Amino acid sequence: MKDISLRAEILREAGDIYELSATRSEAVERMKEFSSRWRKKEPEAVRLFRHRFEDTLRYFDCPKHMWVSLRTNNPLEQLIGKLRDWTRRYTRFHGQMNLELALYTYVCHKKGQLEPQSEEQEEEVVNQIPTLFVA
Repeated sequence: MKDISLRAEILREAGDIYELSATRSEAVERMKEFSSRWRKKEPEAVRLFRHRFEDTLRYFDCPKHMWVSLRTNNPLEQLIGKLRDWTRRYTRFHGQMNLELALYTYVCHKKGQLEPQSEEQEEEVVNQIPTLFVA
């Protein structure tokens, strides 16, 4: 993006194409308006957004009550946020393997494989995790 200060406005308007459109044709019309508004200021961003745009409108083929879950990736964004929070516990990683280990411990934790059975075990698990990341 050429002008980073425009990012929030562009993202909001791009999201509005999906959020405010009740039909596929309305979404296509909103995309045309978006493109004409931003093409000169951010041609590459517009080009990338327009690429295969029609494919992103497939949710219109499904029942309307499913649209929100089909047109967003909130579960993936949630997972990424949780992984980011998990890995922030550690100041740095000593190589790719340590990062992979951190992600693995998160998955084990969520599956209950790292769940302590008592308060003593909880303290032990919490104290052991950072030592896994020392080279």
